[in-house]
Amino acid sequence: MSISKIVVAYLKKHWLLLLWSLGVIALDIASTLLPPFLLKIIVDSVIPSQDTSALLIWSCYYMLSYAALGILEFLKSVILIQVSQGICKDIRIGLLKRVETMRYEDLSTYDIGTMESYFNNDVNTINTLVSDGVISMLIDTFKMVGALVSVFFFSLNIGFVVLAISPFIALFVIVVRKRMFKAELKAKEMEAGVNQRVLENIENISAVQTFVAYDYISARYKKILDADYAANDTSMFFSSIFSPVMQMARYVLIAIILIISVESPSIFGITIGAFLSISDLLSDLFTPMENIGMELQTLQTSAASIHRINEFIKPRPKENQKPLLTLKDEKYSLSFKDVYYSYNEKEKVIQDFSLNLKEGEKLTLKGESGVGKSTLFKLAYGLIAPVSGEVLINGTSVSLLEEKSRRKAFGIVYQDTFFSGGSIREELTLGDSSYSDQDVFYALKKVGLERVKDLTAPLIEKDYSSGELALFNIARILLRNPPIIFLDEMNAKIDPQTALKIIDILNSFASDKIILSIAHYGTQLKGSEELTLIAK
Repeated sequence: MSISKIVVAYLKKHWLLLLWSLGVIALDIASTLLPPFLLKIIVDSVIPSQDTSALLIWSCYYMLSYAALGILEFLKSVILIQVSQGICKDIRIGLLKRVETMRYEDLSTYDIGTMESYFNNDVNTINTLVSDGVISMLIDTFKMVGALVSVFFFSLNIGFVVLAISPFIALFVIVVRKRMFKAELKAKEMEAGVNQRVLENIENISAVQTFVAYDYISARYKKILDADYAANDTSMFFSSIFSPVMQMARYVLIAIILIISVESPSIFGITIGAFLSISDLLSDLFTPMENIGMELQTLQTSAASIHRINEFIKPRPKENQKPLLTLKDEKYSLSFKDVYYSYNEKEKVIQDFSLNLKEGEKLTLKGESGVGKSTLFKLAYGLIAPVSGEVLINGTSVSLLEEKSRRKAFGIVYQDTFFSGGSIREELTLGDSSYSDQDVFYALKKVGLERVKDLTAPLIEKDYSSGELALFNIARILLRNPPIIFLDEMNAKIDPQTALKIIDILNSFASDKIILSIAHYGTQLKGSEELTLIAK
């Protein structure tokens, strides 16, 4: 799925809105050219006739033409905003779906700042492209052509003068916008770094305050901010000179036409009404020119964002190479067969690893940091695939299991809590409506959270202790009752009393489960064996 396909799908779904938009845009373009013609009639014909009633009528026409133009401009803006917001909503949904289906190995190559930049900065840029970019540029192009043709209608000579200077204005627009685009690209590159540094500083604020590392953190942040400021400063310089130059060119041209018309009336041969109308048309001509320059900048900036998002959401070569399989209900087993894994060609994390676990068997992995404990977990539940060898559940490769089978087979308890702002019921069931309220209350009671009475209440983390939050995680596992459970240092951040309580719960609940745990209290599970990994 690419951005172009998302846009086409949106327009097909909202075809009535598209037709309404085209009609409003066509009327908006036509209404721009009406006031100058009415002005010429009023000045050259109605006023000399000294017919007061006719002047009043034509003045009303003139006033109504601007009123209609204002209404159409308003409708155009409303429609463009609605279209742009709808398209951007679908793009964000597409990005989220892409994140959900990406291989963990590919997804882990993106830092938080870059991901935030995709969902916010890049999508907002595309939003501007729709509302103030490509469509507006087409509208302004038609307005500019219409204004130029109208100038020829009033005076051929003035029309040729305007036509002659147009290439020079276009050259100025191209040169300035090209340099602005380079600066915009540089600024875009810096945004992800700035976002990443802010998020890191907020996440680690307790450590910063504890170590009083304000100067160090500020120096790092200032360095990247200076680079971002320099890129934006260059862009703003060219932006600041663009509009004044365009306005000056318009006023100079009007002044030249006025002077020549006074000194040599025969050259242009225009009436006062025609001169006023031409002056009005020149505004209608130069304003679209100026707008097109700005819209070209929007197009250039958006092109970078579109390219970035398309690169992110396009399928990777290793994805969906084989059909996904459904796991059959039977006695569960988890096997590693000659597994080799490396995050890069030089760093061999797992090498020639084999292991077989059957129902009821429990294993605690030990070893120094970096020996591959967490990597084995990720291999076991299919987040990453081995470079060689196989990880099998019931004889089926984990990497080939469909999501429904993986969700049924695995239960994972991380050392950090996993909550996303939903209700207590939603957080425990993860949106699965097949569980009844009675099932959820039973799981909460088993872990000692009887004080929870309202499942529709939001699970607000600050309302519970770290131990209670860990118990919510265990309740989620009890509710789902998976045959294979992974304990990823689940007791690392809770008190010993709660940790022992969790061990007792698991001993009574998971006697027939396969449990693979990392260090800490895992050895206290009944029947758990130990495996110490050694760095090669």
